[in-house]
Amino acid sequence: MEPDNNKAWLVIFYRDGTDDSVNYNQPYSQYKRYQGFGNISGNHWIGLEFMHNYTQLYNTILRIELTANKIKHILMYDHFSISSKESGYRLNVGNYNGTLPNYLSHHNNNPFLTPDKETNSYNCATLHQGGWWYEC
Repeated sequence: MEPDNNKAWLVIFYRDGTDDSVNYNQPYSQYKRYQGFGNISGNHWIGLEFMHNYTQLYNTILRIELTANKIKHILMYDHFSISSKESGYRLNVGNYNGTLPNYLSHHNNNPFLTPDKETNSYNCATLHQGGWWYEC
């Protein structure tokens, strides 16, 4: 992507609530693929293996842009990384700054779960019908 204040950025996940052309209730194998799934110019998930490799090579921050009730919110974490496949692609986020409550830190250090790869008895990925670093 184009640099922003001399810093490159990359969209790792995009979901437009009005476009249901991409099914996010995918098996673990699709989420972990390097190229992920969906259309990179629209709704997509870039892939856990890519995220892991990228965040190991570069000092990475996480910026989330979320629109709710036609209001755009910016959420920033001063560090973002994804661990290796062997450790479950665990989420690691740093200090938070944003206009909404800090919801993502609740999921910090959790492995990535999908409906076909639940690791706890809560079945969060099945309940929410998609992959994430769930802390139920």
